[in-house]
Amino acid sequence: MSRARPVVPGEIVLITRRAHRRRFSFIPEKKVRQIFGYALAVAAEKHGVLLHGITVMSNHYHAVVTDVHGVLPDFLRDFHKEVTRALNAHRGEWGGLWGSEQTSVVRLLSGDAVLDAMVYTLINPVEAGLVESYRDWPGLHSSPASCARAPVTFARPEKYFDARGGRPDEVQLTITVPAQFSHLSPSAFADLLTRRVAEAEADLRRRFAAEGRRFLGLDKVRRTQRHSQPTSWEKRRGINPTLACRDTEARCLQLAADKLWQDAYSAALTGWRQGDREVIFPAHTWKMARLHGAHTAPPLSARAA
Repeated sequence: MSRARPVVPGEIVLITRRAHRRRFSFIPEKKVRQIFGYALAVAAEKHGVLLHGITVMSNHYHAVVTDVHGVLPDFLRDFHKEVTRALNAHRGEWGGLWGSEQTSVVRLLSGDAVLDAMVYTLINPVEAGLVESYRDWPGLHSSPASCARAPVTFARPEKYFDARGGRPDEVQLTITVPAQFSHLSPSAFADLLTRRVAEAEADLRRRFAAEGRRFLGLDKVRRTQRHSQPTSWEKRRGINPTLACRDTEARCLQLAADKLWQDAYSAALTGWRQGDREVIFPAHTWKMARLHGAHTAPPLSARAA
């Protein structure tokens, strides 16, 4: 059973989700890029989610988004469902595509954390030892300058997506500047992110050279079989971060607040299971309120008003 977590309007988060058994189900092909781009743009527009950065790797993806209206679970449900069905239709397959573990959602509490997450998202193909620069990655990805450029247009993929179902012929995937950097123009923020990405990539290349490691290269990436999976061992049952912030004090305060939220949620859930339908769940409870009509406390801002 996945752990409950608050869904707060306006939060900016780093999202990560992997393919089933870490298989290379998303190898960078033209149709995979089209399906991911179209499904992401449709889901983002439908739920009012703002996209700040995206990289789709061969067996997982990272995205930095702002959940403007506090509907992240709906956005993720629709995005993941559409990608699964469209890829299965394209390949003539059935069954699940994603791993069974809960989607990783890391709340980014500061501008530094947002910038770090965006750099991490963009340079992931480099850190994985696949290519020497994010620019070389053939999968779907944004760039530091995406926020200062026109949106990218994706045509409706064939087979699963059907115009008779009201699907538009084309959609636009827009990359925006995070609210923490709204004091900067899009071009100024793009310059800042470009410098940070370049520094991080240079550090990785130096580290690889010092360790005698080589990048895999595009030819080998493209020859990857999508039913295969990494041979490297993956650490399990480690710490799964739920928030990021460089300020230690601010991070500790938020962790303490999250602990209080979890305690309140657990107590309310116990009461609900015992038959008390008037129990009050903490503010920003999602599933119990949305699916079961449970009562929730008002947000702190509403109480102050």
